[in-house]
Amino acid sequence: MRSTQLNLLPLGRTAKVVRVDCNNKLKNRLSDLGLYEGNDICPVLKSPLGEPRAYRINEATIALRDSDCKKITVIFGD
Repeated sequence: MRSTQLNLLPLGRTAKVVRVDCNNKLKNRLSDLGLYEGNDICPVLKSPLGEPRAYRINEATIALRDSDCKKITVIFGD
């Protein structure tokens, strides 16, 4: 298993969220969107300028900025 920041995860690669290292306000917002430790996430779309990127979580697709994704650690298999 390899770990990386969410913003570095390649498109189409599903990973498991292992750490969300941000202030409580952002952590609560992300949790409301379904992004929390132990959940699977997959980047599905990158905007023409590089950010935000769209991520698939459960049955929802959300957009996140790189500055927020740098605070999220994920693991994935090779």
